[in-house]
Amino acid sequence: MPSIARRIPLRFRLLGIAAGLLACTVDARGDDRVIVSFPIVTPEPIHRIVSIDAVRRQARIELVPEALPVSMPTEGQAVLVVPSKAGGPLTSLARVEIDELLEGNVALATFGKGAEGAIRPGPAILIRPFAGLVGDAPPVPAPTKAISKLPDLLVAGAGSPTSATDPRALSRGRDTQRRNESIDHLKRIALAFHNFADAYGTLPPPAVIGPDGKPWHSWRVLLLPFLEEAGLYQQYDFSQPWDSVKNRPLADRTVKIYRDPAREGPADGISDYAAIVGRAAVFQPGIVKMESERDFPACLTKGKKVTLASVTDGTSNTIIFATVDPSRNIPWTKPEDILLDDGFAGLGKARGIGAIHPATDDTGKLGLVAFADGAVSALPTSTDQGDLMKLLTARGGEVVDRSNLAAATGPTMVKVVSAEDGSLQLEID
Repeated sequence: MPSIARRIPLRFRLLGIAAGLLACTVDARGDDRVIVSFPIVTPEPIHRIVSIDAVRRQARIELVPEALPVSMPTEGQAVLVVPSKAGGPLTSLARVEIDELLEGNVALATFGKGAEGAIRPGPAILIRPFAGLVGDAPPVPAPTKAISKLPDLLVAGAGSPTSATDPRALSRGRDTQRRNESIDHLKRIALAFHNFADAYGTLPPPAVIGPDGKPWHSWRVLLLPFLEEAGLYQQYDFSQPWDSVKNRPLADRTVKIYRDPAREGPADGISDYAAIVGRAAVFQPGIVKMESERDFPACLTKGKKVTLASVTDGTSNTIIFATVDPSRNIPWTKPEDILLDDGFAGLGKARGIGAIHPATDDTGKLGLVAFADGAVSALPTSTDQGDLMKLLTARGGEVVDRSNLAAATGPTMVKVVSAEDGSLQLEID
């Protein structure tokens, strides 16, 4: 098994707030409750806590160089946004003091006693917030006095009158969290796709064809080692098809990365993500075949190798993965995907791209798609079928106006607000 890259390539690191902070438009209504705020324009954190000095209550934070101009403050008061639980969404905000900026894009930040236990190694966002509610006007950095008045730690929803009494706010918050988690799943799958290509020198096939001429193994199984599921990968027997007596029990197991958090109800062993497969797509059927039951993994590197150089439309203009319609109930080990053929039905259809995520403006549903460069977008079901088809083909040579494809999701706003009782509360919407 080739070695697996453990560090995310620079092409997949997010510019985060720097990518669109000044360009985003947020509905500003002069909300006097807002003390400080800032938008998160992507669901993926832009920094990472690499270690904690518990005695000094100091975090060592690795910074993304591309995000420094906007999102990284200088030494002094700042805030650190972290998950409330390991692996969860960013829902806690700690006030910190940046003690020192070190070479190698590393910051040392001290946090208060009240944030002990909440600050742990993992993803985070370090930023100096902006004064009041960020709106159409250029954002103004919050004064040091405003930041210093923040408590050591704030957790979204903890004592928040809005989240506790407004069902619509609760629903929107839940929908946003689910969509962001699903986007993260697709980003990780796309990254695994690239790491497979780096390891084997060829793109993963949508399916490995068995010696009997039938599809035996799905790309979902092939990517397991690159998704921190090496143990599950080793249990799978590649000398037998996916639905053999030995492999079938694995198909009934739920693999979290292949489940969309927005899917309702039990669906053990089901995948909510599929590849776009077709002669005109990046994933082309029937290109990897086993000559015998023992021809795996040798079959992966035999014959013609497929690389991203074949994506002449550009990796940022070509979709490779998408959410699948829940009605299909595809077992995650089964070599079944979204076919780009005459039966392709478009967004929100059973034979097309699934769309179960509500739009932020409550006007419809969104389908999530991952591009060959690792970016993920939310597309509304109103997307023009012709524009969608241009993005699904890898070598069509079409020009796509991406401005027509922007879904009404908007940035996530992080706000510290003053409640009626004078307390400060964290709202994320």
